[in-house]
Amino acid sequence: MLFKETRFGFRLEGTHVVMTIDNVDVTMDHALAFKISASLNQIARRAKRLSGDMSTHINMIATLTDANQDELDAQLNRDATVFNPVAH
Repeated sequence: MLFKETRFGFRLEGTHVVMTIDNVDVTMDHALAFKISASLNQIARRAKRLSGDMSTHINMIATLTDANQDELDAQLNRDATVFNPVAH
């Protein structure tokens, strides 16, 4: 049985992920969002293979920030010999 078309989406609210399915919002922390994502990916790969589709596709998602800059600054304050790639 195929399900009816369902509207869905995801958004961030601070440190939480909000998943919307039709008119229902579910708020979760990032750890639960990762578990759901991993479970969906795993079951989708199995369904794809069972349907006879053996093609491969690689998905990657990354959020690039300068979040490590604070740690680097702290290290530089403690030890002036730390390599700073920004300064070079």
